[in-house]
Amino acid sequence: MPLPGAVIARAVAFKISRFMPIPIALFNAEALVRPIGWGNGFVEKISPPVSGKGQSMDQWLNWAQDMGAKAFQFVISVDFLAQIAAIALAAMLGWVLVKPAKSLSARLKPFAPKSWAAAIEAIEAAIMWPLVTALALGLAQIILTGIGRPVYLPNAAASLALAVAAIRLLAMFIKEPFWARVAIWIASFIAALNAFGLLNSVISALDAAAVPFGAKRISVLFVLNAVALSVLLIWGATNLAEILRRRIDALPSIEPSLRILLAHATRLALFVLAAILLLTGLDIDLSALALLGGALGVGVGFGMQHIVANFISGIIVLTDRSIKPNDLIAVGDDMGEVKSLGLRYAVIHTRDGKDILVPNEKFITDSVVSWSHSDLRARVRKMLRIDHDADLALAVDLAEAATKMIDGVLDDPAPECFVREFGQEQFELEIVFWVPDGNIDLDRIASKVLLAIWKDWRAAGIDVGERVKDIAIVSGAPSR
Repeated sequence: MPLPGAVIARAVAFKISRFMPIPIALFNAEALVRPIGWGNGFVEKISPPVSGKGQSMDQWLNWAQDMGAKAFQFVISVDFLAQIAAIALAAMLGWVLVKPAKSLSARLKPFAPKSWAAAIEAIEAAIMWPLVTALALGLAQIILTGIGRPVYLPNAAASLALAVAAIRLLAMFIKEPFWARVAIWIASFIAALNAFGLLNSVISALDAAAVPFGAKRISVLFVLNAVALSVLLIWGATNLAEILRRRIDALPSIEPSLRILLAHATRLALFVLAAILLLTGLDIDLSALALLGGALGVGVGFGMQHIVANFISGIIVLTDRSIKPNDLIAVGDDMGEVKSLGLRYAVIHTRDGKDILVPNEKFITDSVVSWSHSDLRARVRKMLRIDHDADLALAVDLAEAATKMIDGVLDDPAPECFVREFGQEQFELEIVFWVPDGNIDLDRIASKVLLAIWKDWRAAGIDVGERVKDIAIVSGAPSR
């Protein structure tokens, strides 16, 4: 009576044969299974039918039946069952040891910075069980090797456990969902190849697919390594630069402009280091790039003059500290608060709620009005007009007194009202007052001042309206 495995294999082979032939070159079970160690169990003693004119379907069915019988015998063998039992016990042991491992980690937490506490707890929750299970599987491999049993299944399980830990870490550190999914799929594929012992074969095949390029050969493996190393180094440099920027921003003893310059310099240095590590890791001769770098520098000098000028101007502005974040400046007709300074442009936030990107070159070549370069105080001027019939001295005193009562107006220097001109119909006055900070809403304070002056003048009978002119038209011809 045939074994169940043989019956299943015979049925599968029969179904496949109805739809497509099975070429010997593509269906070599021994070549497919030997890399993971199963060939010693049942495959190496079974060879597919030799291709030829006399080959029949019965030969294929008999071969499939023998394959199924050997497979079933292998599954119920002591070696296979011992490995399955070792994997199950290792998984249970890993689950039991998670709690003691967390207790040990808790004892080590006081030695780490407090800012790392949340990250350490998240990493523990993600990878503690896979790591402990992988260690337990490693112990199982040592025991099985000691008693003369194969260890290919525990080895594959340990690879998968480590892959689970790596995938969870990738999901934690990569914030973008799309790139996180891409990284997880790639890591899962590599882990599966490694678990089944096919990774070295795939690497050899990718390295063999190459084209000559001068003295070097460019293979598919080289391209994949270059892409992976580039992504890893750029990601690492970007995140490390962001961490260092936050640390630099937290330094109170350094002025804001110097903090910005230091953060940009650190970021640039990290990316230069990443580029050097990339070229070194790919075994590219740096001296061979000297000529290319010189030609590229000349091209950049002619084609990117304004970008380079803005870059150099940004370094100068950040170094001499003439303009700092939160300064109130006016560039041309644009006035606002410096929201941020960069190596290429500065962001000016106007009172209209707009963000204006001003190239750094303008700060060097054009005149810039800074309302807070040496003093945060700002002086505000507003023109006033009253009729000729009004009491001019009383109007001046009332304007100064009303302005002093407004919140946000400084007492020292005190508000002053000046008579500027005797107009044909009205007196022209100017009220001048100071506010403590030019970054506040000057229009709002000026409006309050004018409203207070108008109320006091109106109460005193001082008219601020335009005089109405009466024009009499006399009919009749003019006398000669």
